Amino acid sequence: MLRYQYDRLFVSAYDPREFDPRIPASLRQAVDHLRTLNQTGFVCLIAEVLVPAATFKLRASASLKLAEIIGKTPAQVWTALDQQVDQQIRYYEKRGSSKFGSP
Repeated sequence: MLRYQYDRLFVSAYDPREFDPRIPASLRQAVDHLRTLNQTGFVCLIAEVLVPAATFKLRASASLKLAEIIGKTPAQVWTALDQQVDQQIRYYEKRGSSKFGSP
């Protein structure tokens, strides 16, 4: 089960392609497209979501390269993306709670 309702799901490459994260089959389509691409440079699957973090909204962006996806179930891929979003939220909450200029 997804923790976040992702706004965007796309493959970042020379020829980027968007997929609708609300459609269950879109993750499989995105991974299939990712497999067809030359894996040099920054080629990956990216999911974006707007989430509350500290006192503001954060546009969190999680990404996985093909090597991190191969052999995993769709649920495991979504979980890996969720974990990256969680890390970004914790980072911004920690940063927002510290006083400016404090060591």
